[in-house]
Amino acid sequence: MKRVTVVLMGLLASCGMRAEFTPACQSDDQCPTGQLCFAEGCGDPGVGVAVEVSGGTLTTHPVQDFSIADGSLTKAQDFDLGVPLSVNGEFLREKTSFPNPADRSTYSEAVTVRAVGKSVVLPGITRTVETRFERPERGYYELKLPSGEFTLSAVALDRSVPPVTLGATVQPGKMPASASFVFPAVDAAPALTGQLIKTTDPTLLPPEPVLLSASFPIDLQVLDVATNQPLSQRFSISRDGYFSLAVSPDARNRSELILVASPRDTGVPVPTKRFSLSTPLPTAISLEYGNFGEAGNVTGTIVDSQGVAVGDAQVLLDGTVKGDGSFRTRIAVTDADGHFTLNTLPSRGEGTFTLYVAPSRSSRAAATRVAATVKVENGVATLTPSTVKLDDRLIVRGRVLRPGSTLGAGGVAVRATVQNVTSANTVEPSPLALEPAETMTDADGNFTLPLDEGVWRFEYYPGEQAPLSSRLLTIKADRDDTGVPLPELTLRDVQLSHGRTVTGVVTATTGLRTGQAVPFAQLRFFRVTKVEGKDTSILLGTAVADERGMYRVVLPAVSTTAQ
Repeated sequence: MKRVTVVLMGLLASCGMRAEFTPACQSDDQCPTGQLCFAEGCGDPGVGVAVEVSGGTLTTHPVQDFSIADGSLTKAQDFDLGVPLSVNGEFLREKTSFPNPADRSTYSEAVTVRAVGKSVVLPGITRTVETRFERPERGYYELKLPSGEFTLSAVALDRSVPPVTLGATVQPGKMPASASFVFPAVDAAPALTGQLIKTTDPTLLPPEPVLLSASFPIDLQVLDVATNQPLSQRFSISRDGYFSLAVSPDARNRSELILVASPRDTGVPVPTKRFSLSTPLPTAISLEYGNFGEAGNVTGTIVDSQGVAVGDAQVLLDGTVKGDGSFRTRIAVTDADGHFTLNTLPSRGEGTFTLYVAPSRSSRAAATRVAATVKVENGVATLTPSTVKLDDRLIVRGRVLRPGSTLGAGGVAVRATVQNVTSANTVEPSPLALEPAETMTDADGNFTLPLDEGVWRFEYYPGEQAPLSSRLLTIKADRDDTGVPLPELTLRDVQLSHGRTVTGVVTATTGLRTGQAVPFAQLRFFRVTKVEGKDTSILLGTAVADERGMYRVVLPAVSTTAQ
């Protein structure tokens, strides 16, 4: 068997698709000799292969990524995780306001470290790890991490200690990354003090502050404008609105900061507001939320294109309130009569809220968003529009063919997942995620799925008879001669590719013992390529090792002949 060595490839992070995506191919016969049709277009299945290997639940080995040299993936391919990857270092604290690496004390109080990063080998694959160290002995810590590039944030339990952020790269075959967090001295962290109120009452002489409700705790935090990284901990204001935050000394190096005021609990009738701060920070500041009004309950109804109530649909309101804060309600679910109730603040003006609706997968109704207005007068809240009629989902029909045959492939699992749309020429993604649509092909390879219009990734899982196939398709209704949308859309047939079987064993180093089998390791095989000019990871296949660490996966064949 051939043992893979780890070679890291520098690739850009993956971005989302544009709303209009035209696939370069829809079947293998549209591709040149030696290439297959993938979601992103024609390509050589032996080029750009990379594998993500997880140690499973019975080991302490985090995820590792393996880059396979082009054309070198063999039928027998082992993966060795080696020793667990990690980052380690110390928690330290400056003794004075003047940093001195030779005169620091260890910090042994509770600290939470959060690592947020991305794979270097697999574009678009993100990873997050968070661990709390209760009383690190002599300030030492070790955090097991997957391979990749990470931003590490250390937050002390003591809220008077500002957080510290730094970067680390974790690479297989290298010594553990070293990252020590140095908290500032007590007198080195500038203090930001002041009062946050709702507004002032001009009818009183002198004007009196109108305080925020003590029923809903408000937290403040200072952020870096450029990176959005925290420069202070979250601090709750007092019942009278007073606060005092210890800010990182790094704030002195910024020309502008952002102070974010937000309710501790989501969905309560208090907006989130961002205040711009200039440096050097003033000794005391006075901030006003603005008179965002009083909350009220609004009711509405969701119906389908025939006026029939849509039950079990998710609904929420999101937008801008008076005082220019942002507000989002909790998610409500419609009852059997299509009715919903939302507790909300009034909107800043006409149409400054968006009402989002996402029906359940079992509904024929499509998701939508509409401009909405909420008014609260004399304690009575009203929503316009109060009734929302949804269009129907498209009935999408397709057929899956056996490899190299015109016969239909029965028993193939079909899964369609809507893609995030992040390009500048499209609307922002909905806060209500659409559920994936799933079905199985019948004996003749036919399938039917009700889908919303948009860009969808179709994945076809034939089991062990052929490798996974995928397509990126724009689902958009055709129109008749009069311009009326047609209710059904027929996709071009999808031809499954011939497959080749790859087997191997996953091993790791446990203690002083090398080459130990990793039971139930999880593997994901990807093809790294460009989609719409962006480096992207396309899933080729998955496998789970058995109790002996042995795995088996069917991947697309390099040629049209099954291997």
